[in-house]
Amino acid sequence: MTDSKRMIRFQFPVNPERIPQYVNITLANQLNDDVVIDFGFLDPFCLPQPPVSDRAFEPSGVQVQPVARVAMNVRVAEQLYQQLQQVLMERRRRQALSSAKSYSPQPSVHPHRGSTDESQ
Repeated sequence: MTDSKRMIRFQFPVNPERIPQYVNITLANQLNDDVVIDFGFLDPFCLPQPPVSDRAFEPSGVQVQPVARVAMNVRVAEQLYQQLQQVLMERRRRQALSSAKSYSPQPSVHPHRGSTDESQ
């Protein structure tokens, strides 16, 4: 019986003219049988400043610069989810390893095997 899942490696061409877009805001929604993800950029310097008074400040809405909108079927969304989990778990593992204290090796100490001295 053959395994129904095959591993296929995809290679995306590297194009130096295609510069990645930086995003710091995402929004995911389901539309029928698809998942729609909006990617955007929120410039932190454009956030409204709270008033000087002590009352709570909640802006009615903050404009986000849209970068891209991607629609995908649920299967592709699940693949993306799994890939992101793998990337983030690897990042956490590397952070845990780098934050672990490294101790310099100490010289080994051997207990004396008796009070005999060969120089006597």
